[in-house]
Amino acid sequence: MGRNDLCFCGSGKKQKKCHSDIDCDSAFAKTIMFHNKADEIINENTQFDKLKCKKGCSECCYQNFSISTVEFYYIMYQIINNQGIEKVREYVKNGYEMWCEYEKEFPENAKLLKLNTESSNPNKFMEMMKVIEKSIEASPMFNKFPCPFLNVEEKSCDVYKDRPFVCRHFGIGYMEKHDLPVGFCSHTVDGTDYQQFMADLRGLKDEAIEMDMYYSPKYNQSAYDRCYPIFYYCKITYEHFDNLEFKIKERKDISKDKMSDNRLDRVIQRQRR
Repeated sequence: MGRNDLCFCGSGKKQKKCHSDIDCDSAFAKTIMFHNKADEIINENTQFDKLKCKKGCSECCYQNFSISTVEFYYIMYQIINNQGIEKVREYVKNGYEMWCEYEKEFPENAKLLKLNTESSNPNKFMEMMKVIEKSIEASPMFNKFPCPFLNVEEKSCDVYKDRPFVCRHFGIGYMEKHDLPVGFCSHTVDGTDYQQFMADLRGLKDEAIEMDMYYSPKYNQSAYDRCYPIFYYCKITYEHFDNLEFKIKERKDISKDKMSDNRLDRVIQRQRR
């Protein structure tokens, strides 16, 4: 894609006037396109007025949810661009303090979060993911603290425009149809009937899975990226802040396939040590 071509995001603007510094095949680009596709389906829902998810309610911001690695670093990238690196430090420090609180109250769950699931062996990776799934089931549904990006006083999201996929669809769109009552929050204790008013995102399910999958052409191998709670990403970033620029650059400047090759190279090198 040339700089005078239309931007990959679908804005109708030229690449050089829109996402000029993001490679059109990068992980960032694919995430932006996926988010836009989900937003389009959600915005076409004509039954929004029947949903209980409204502006000013921040209950789900206290839930213990996870997002993808790419989404976290895209948020970091946007905060740096719009507010500067010191604002990133502020958010990260806040999230790190939340992590410390969580680790103190749920030490066993914290241990599972810290497990490294990266492996060049697909079977070993899947075994680790089963352990992770158990940790998710054991985790509390709500935290005492909110998402680090929640403006508590205004009950609004500081990164709303760049919010993760789970925050875009939770309570207003569903990935699978539930036959049993499913409570989304205290306002929707029985979600079975409630789902009829939500946007149907089932057509995006495979693409949502692919967002967390990395295919390496060099090794002809795929692996899934582990998702974490935002406060845990903050913990990682707080302890290795000097790596933030590299993490962002790798996800915006090169293709996702090339990034996957590089990532698997690093995993194999660590296993050989």
